[in-house]
Amino acid sequence: MSAATGLDYKVISDPTVPLAAAAALNANFPPVFSNARVCVGPRLDGDCKGNSYYVTDGGATENLGLVSALYELRGVLDAWQKAPPKARDGKPILPPQIDVIAIEASAITYDYTDDRGVGAATSGSKERINGGLTAELLTSIDRQLTSLGATKLRLHYLPLPTAFRSRGGFGTHWMQAKEIRVSNPLVPRLGNRFEQWWHQITRRTSYEYLNQGEVSALWRALFDPKANFCTPRDSDSKRMRRVSEWICGTSDAWDIRLDTADPQIVAWSQLVRELGDTGNPGVRGSPGPR
Repeated sequence: MSAATGLDYKVISDPTVPLAAAAALNANFPPVFSNARVCVGPRLDGDCKGNSYYVTDGGATENLGLVSALYELRGVLDAWQKAPPKARDGKPILPPQIDVIAIEASAITYDYTDDRGVGAATSGSKERINGGLTAELLTSIDRQLTSLGATKLRLHYLPLPTAFRSRGGFGTHWMQAKEIRVSNPLVPRLGNRFEQWWHQITRRTSYEYLNQGEVSALWRALFDPKANFCTPRDSDSKRMRRVSEWICGTSDAWDIRLDTADPQIVAWSQLVRELGDTGNPGVRGSPGPR
């Protein structure tokens, strides 16, 4: 009779582990690399005398790394409940306000394609299961915090704008590409090459090519706590302004104007406000001045 498989997470807190080794392990993904062996404990003549773990890219189960972090947090709070720390005057110390920031940059697909169910088997199903598990963990952690007299956890979901994550977008690169093709996420599927050519000569193009400097400048502006991304910047190129309009929902191309910003704009503004930075002019669901 075999033992049941559990979700056993091990946190490695060792200052002697080189940052390069941790980064290389984080970049390990199948089928390019084999599972990497991590030895926890003493080694003798190159042989591991402690426990061994064979690990792969976290995206094999969940790209955000949120589930493992929540499991570890739940374990910390469980230990806190069993042996509450006390101040010098003997009063119990309450857990602080806990903020978890989940930064999402995974590719997304919303155009219909018949892939014979491959997408559901390889990614869609695990996303649904992990979403349900995440909700259960958050509920469990909030119960723990409430029983300890602390405030509930605040989860900040911060996705990269859809324009950078859909229809190709930024993708995964070992090094940043010289040019990134960014598609307008507000219009229907681009069609075949003839349709794309016709749209291009009629100036109804649905994509822009941004170079490295332009991508970096847009991302710095997206995550600037003191500025409103949807306020026009004189330093932006024409291509950057078009992509900004797609993100802010203010594009007049294809007769589409949403007057509502990408979820990243709203989520970033809320995150900055809740973490105490009052210098952000903020975006509260509207694109702001053009």
